[in-house]
This record gives sequence, structure tokens and C-alpha cells, in this order.
Amino acid sequence: MGNLLMSNQRLMIQRGLNSRCLLISGLLAIISLFVGSAAAEQDPSAAADEVAPDPAAVPDAPETPALQAEQEQLERWQYFVPLKLPTATTGVAAEGGAGLVELELDSSVFSHARDDLADLRLLDSQSRAVPYALRYLTARSIQDKIATRQFDRSESDGGPTELTLELLSDGVEHNELRVLTDGSDFRRSLLVEVSDDRQQWRKLGSMELLHYDRQGAKIELNSLSYSPSRARFLRLRVDPDPIRKDEFKVRDVQVLRHIEIPERLRVQTVEFSEREPVRRFRVPGSAWTIDLGGDQIPCSRIELEIADREFARDVQFEVEVLDVLRNRSVFQPLTPAAYQVWQRVPGGKLEPMVANFAEFRARRVRIFVADHRNPPLTIRAVRVAAPVRQVIFSPPRGETSFRLAFGNPDAAMPNYDFARNLPAILPTPPLKITLGEIESNPAFSPPPPPFTERFPWLIYVVLGIVCVVLIAIIVNLSRAAIANHDRQIVSASG
Repeated sequence: MGNLLMSNQRLMIQRGLNSRCLLISGLLAIISLFVGSAAAEQDPSAAADEVAPDPAAVPDAPETPALQAEQEQLERWQYFVPLKLPTATTGVAAEGGAGLVELELDSSVFSHARDDLADLRLLDSQSRAVPYALRYLTARSIQDKIATRQFDRSESDGGPTELTLELLSDGVEHNELRVLTDGSDFRRSLLVEVSDDRQQWRKLGSMELLHYDRQGAKIELNSLSYSPSRARFLRLRVDPDPIRKDEFKVRDVQVLRHIEIPERLRVQTVEFSEREPVRRFRVPGSAWTIDLGGDQIPCSRIELEIADREFARDVQFEVEVLDVLRNRSVFQPLTPAAYQVWQRVPGGKLEPMVANFAEFRARRVRIFVADHRNPPLTIRAVRVAAPVRQVIFSPPRGETSFRLAFGNPDAAMPNYDFARNLPAILPTPPLKITLGEIESNPAFSPPPPPFTERFPWLIYVVLGIVCVVLIAIIVNLSRAAIANHDRQIVSASG
């Protein structure tokens, strides 16, 4: 009897295992189907960003590095704008910053390109890629190290160290000197003189080189700043600590050019709506909606020309965002400068009221002004601004027509060597050109939609198959359980 029961139980367990294996196999097959489809879709998109050059496009062109460079599949870029150089720039080669061309990106590019502008591609008349540098002109500090040659070095035990530096480039402006010496806990005096011919020397400046590091407090001074100079020769004298009389060595001397570059803003006048009487926070007020001129337009500054000669109002700024849950656009307060107080005293200048923000990207901005019992303000004009996005490139010889392509969300950042080697400060100002009218790419071919969008019915088929498999397993287990129960009753009654 006991052996029979044990065999029946083993039979049920085995059938349950077989059913579970069947379920797992079916689920694995379904998963592999989706994974295989997704992998098949990755190959076209991966290859969409690069393709070998077409020899037929340039039949007589020699094999040059420019022609061997990575080319793009232009059918993946949806928009482009034409660029035209003046005839006088034809054949100008860029070398050391000369012959460069710059253009400022505008709303037509921001509205259709990626937020990081990684999909920008500059093409010549034969659709070959032209390297460019993309620059974001915010306020920044630049420190360039100037190449020098050191000679006339004099060292003495326990005495001063003297040396002379010669700048390897003529006429280079410098305004900072960094002197690195060995040792710790010292105070050494530094004297710097300059000359143009090594005959007549004049004092440039002096300072105390300090190094203090005890009990977690560290003080280190090793840089001398001075008015900009173009002197070619610098003579240094470093005296030892007057108390310790220590021996030391000058490890390195660097001549630097430290420059503070101000922010360069792109300012444009935009349209705004008629005044809307609103009530917010139980306060009557006025609201205006500002149209930034396109989708995803960068903005960090808003200027309003107000005709009223006297006012003191609380102002709130809101930006339009997409509410994903409701699938509609809503306005939410801008941070951190969402609330401001605008005031103009009697007799004050009629200057624009300015609001600065951390840069955001949007299509519309709403301004709310709390009027209380005062008459509403009269707005004459609205201007918005953001740091300039600048494209700099060197036109190849003989090329005057170019196109700036954009509108490919799958494109990768090009990271051209030209951009990394371009100096932060150009020796000569580049030629400025403007963008033409935006055009749609007639050869645009959108990437295929995802597998689930092309076959939306497949998910229901898969779910139906899974349900059928589960029902079959449940029925199978139920029958086995009933049969086992009946055997146990018959065995107990016999």
C-alpha cells in the first residue's frame, strides 16, 4: 500500500516537473523571439551613422584623408540649412586660426536638432563631412601655458637662485608667472624683471612664495599676477627663507596667459500675447505668454520694456512642460528665480526689467504680475537671450557652398580632431556667415518603427499562447490530482 502511494506521488511530481519545463521552454522561446527581433533592428540603426564613401560621387578625386574619413548616411538626417561663403574666401586655408568661418545657431536648428547638438553635420557641395568645432560661449576662464626656453641658471648653496626665460614666440601676451620650488614650510622672496633685448631690464613685480601645511591647514602661494606684458625675456631671482636659510631648487617655472572671457549672448525679440486678467494666490493680476520662437529654445535671460514710470510688483515666471501622465502641456514655476520683485521709483531710468535664470529649454514662458489694486503694467517689447552656440570650421579649397544637416536623434557626437586642436582664443577673428532657410531633406528615410509598433497584434497572440499553455498545465495537474485521490480511496477501501 505504502509503495503504491509513494509511486503515485512520484508520478505526480514528475508530471508537474514536465509541465513546468514545458512552460519555461515556451516562455524562453517567446523571449528569444523578442530579443532576436530587437537585435535585428539594432544593426540598421548602428550602421545608420556611418557608411563608406561613394567613389561614384567623386570620380576624379584623389585618395586624400578627407575622402577616407567617415561619411554619413544622409537619409537619416531630416533637415538642413544652406550656407554660402563670400567669393573672396574661396581657397583660403586655415592655418594657425586664419581662414576660419563661424556661424551662430538659431531657432530653426534648436527646434529640430538634439538638445546636445550631437547630430550636427557640416557637408560640402559633394556631401562630404567637413570637421567643425561647436562652442558654447558662456563666461569662462582660460589659462594658456606659453612655451619658454630656460638659460643662465645660477644656484648657490644656501643662497639665491637666478635664471632667465625666453619666450619661444614673439609678441605673445602674458600676465602670470608660476614658480614651483621644493621643500615645505617656507617663505621665499621672488623678484621678476623683464626685457625686450636682454640689455635694459625693468622690474615686473615681486612676491613672497609661501608654503604652510600643518594640522590640516594648508597655504600655498606660488603665482605672481601682473599687468599684461609682451616682453620676450624674464629674469627671476628666488631668495631662501630668511629665518631657516634652507637650501632649495626651483623645480619649474611657467609663464601663463590668464584671460577671463565674458559671456556672449544671442538676443532676440520675441512675440507675446495680450494681457490676460487672472487671479492667483487670492490676488488679482496680469499674465502674458511669451513665445520663444520654436521648440526647445534655450533661454537664460528675459528682458521686458515696461512703459510705466513707477511700480513695485511681485513677478512669477512659469515655463511650459509636458505632463506625461495627462499627455498635455502645463506651466510650472521656473526655479530657482521663479519669484522676483520688480521696482521702478519715481524719476528712475526707463531701463528694461531683467530676469536671469539657469538655462532652460522650452517653447513658451508665462509671466504673472500681481497687480493688487494697481492698474496693470504696459509691456512694449520682450527680448530673450541665451549663450551663443557657435560652429567654427575651415572651408576646404574651392568650396563655397555648404549645408548644415541635423534632425537625427540616433546620431553620435563626431568629436573631430579639428575641434580639440582649435585654440580657445583665435589669433584672428573668423569670418561670420548666417544660416539660410531651413529645408527638409528630400532623401530622408526615417528608421523603421520598433518591432512592437509594426506588429501590435503580436503581443496579444503571445499572451493568448501563454494563457493556453497555463490552462493546459492547470488541467493536467488537476486530472493527476483527481486520479491520485481516487486511487487512494480505492486502496483504503480494499
